[in-house]
Amino acid sequence: MRRLVGALVGLGLVSVGLTGCSDETNLATSPQSPVGNASTQGMPDDHWHPDEQHSAGVARRVPGFGGFSFDDQGNLILFMKVPENAQAVGLARAILRPYQESQRGAWPRGVAHPEVIVREAQFTFVDLQRFRASIDRDVLTSPGVSFVDLDERINRLVIGLDPAGASLAQGMIEGVLRRHGVPRDAVEFDVGTLSIQPPTNVCETADPNCTPPPSDPCANDGWCENTDPCTIDPGSCGPDPCTIDSASCTPSYSYDSALNIHIRDKVRPIVGGIGIVNAPANAMPSWSTLGFSVYYCPPPQGTWGMGGSQCAYYYVVTSHQTGIYAEVRGVKFYQPTSAVSDGYIGPEAYDPRWHTMAFALHFDPEWSYLGSSCQKYTSANSLVCRRSDAALIHQQGPSFYFGHLARLRRYSDSGEYGALQFEIDPNNHYMQIVGEAWAEPGQLVDKIGAVTGRRTGVVQRKCVDKPRRGTGYYEPYNMVFRCQTEVQWTRTDNGDSGGPVFRRLTDGTVQLLGVHTAALQTHLGYYASVANIRNDFGIRNDNLVHFQTYGTPPR
Repeated sequence: MRRLVGALVGLGLVSVGLTGCSDETNLATSPQSPVGNASTQGMPDDHWHPDEQHSAGVARRVPGFGGFSFDDQGNLILFMKVPENAQAVGLARAILRPYQESQRGAWPRGVAHPEVIVREAQFTFVDLQRFRASIDRDVLTSPGVSFVDLDERINRLVIGLDPAGASLAQGMIEGVLRRHGVPRDAVEFDVGTLSIQPPTNVCETADPNCTPPPSDPCANDGWCENTDPCTIDPGSCGPDPCTIDSASCTPSYSYDSALNIHIRDKVRPIVGGIGIVNAPANAMPSWSTLGFSVYYCPPPQGTWGMGGSQCAYYYVVTSHQTGIYAEVRGVKFYQPTSAVSDGYIGPEAYDPRWHTMAFALHFDPEWSYLGSSCQKYTSANSLVCRRSDAALIHQQGPSFYFGHLARLRRYSDSGEYGALQFEIDPNNHYMQIVGEAWAEPGQLVDKIGAVTGRRTGVVQRKCVDKPRRGTGYYEPYNMVFRCQTEVQWTRTDNGDSGGPVFRRLTDGTVQLLGVHTAALQTHLGYYASVANIRNDFGIRNDNLVHFQTYGTPPR
């Protein structure tokens, strides 16, 4: 496991049941409760870190709240400055209960009746937000920094360092902490490497009591799908999804009669998870993966550099698949391998600009401001920001299937690329997206990649700021992708970029988590949550109508 430089001390431990505190309902619903008048009331959301919104919501109402996480069985770990304050603890529990319930069953060894475990916090969540904001630009532009994380599992900031030159980088950053008045014991340095034993059988790992009967034709993929019909009903595909300028088209809702359709073959209808290639003007085509389809209504012209067009169907890919971040260059995408008319997917349509707009955050009633660390690109010390490595390509042609991912025949966590984990299940071609979700550390998630197929990973960190160094020519020197989710995959490789990341449910449907954006030699990767992608395209998290990933979009 990772070695955290420095020891954590003084964490008191109190375990309480989930059903205790008979006055929780009154605490949760009474706006006059003195507990609700926290020193951070009125604090705006930190819009760079939407995956922390649950903690931010508690911090507004509960004084002394230090963050929350879950253990590997799904028990809620609650950090409080004063664990003995039953009123504050009860309110925090009440606020977080719906989210805890929504996450139940997402851990490999989940318990039927999760508890709430209260630990003593040295720092409040708002303290850690303030510390992170004050050192943000200096740390993220420092050589050798691999990530910055407000880690609610240990009530600390964690700064990741590249192993080469870690001691020098740590010394420089400790100087930054002193200059900004950040307590040294509020920060841990992560200089280790991951070493996890991944699950080998998801069905048994996710549910020890789940044993698919051998006669079940759906059991060949290693998953327990209790209601999988193993059939495709063309009549259930919904309305004709032809584009506005393709009024005479006749979509095809069936695959080629040949069996063993591979995700890098020509796949129709087009669904998330299939292999695609790009055709930029001055580069060789390269493999990547189609993320998922969206129904997108651009905001007014000028919003984050977006807008000015009509509502339409698009596909999510990664921005780096288009050749250059934050520019629309007319890159076209095809399947399977070349620019042939019947394999055309669509052209790049939107690629958000780097966010450089100034904004202010305040953290206390005295309205103490901290300006944005993201600035207009002017020098090697400038920092430009995005929430996702995502771009949209405009869906062309009639043959696509909104709100679905390819269902592959086999799941495997072995080192080999078995053929069955690339082949679309001939009995049931699709996995339907039925919702969006966040993932917490310790949970299992899945992705589909054009190079490694269908793979499982374990979430390590849910919201890290990930810097990337550019050359200064086509890319700014200092870029940062905000609030990326870090996953240790059993297998990932170049060409998996763009693949959908999801949580698979026992009935064979999925909850969409985001789009895979990076792969490292250690199989440690990152994905941008749907909330981050939606925000990058100028749409608030709660506005699903204008950036819809599942269901029946308006016609």
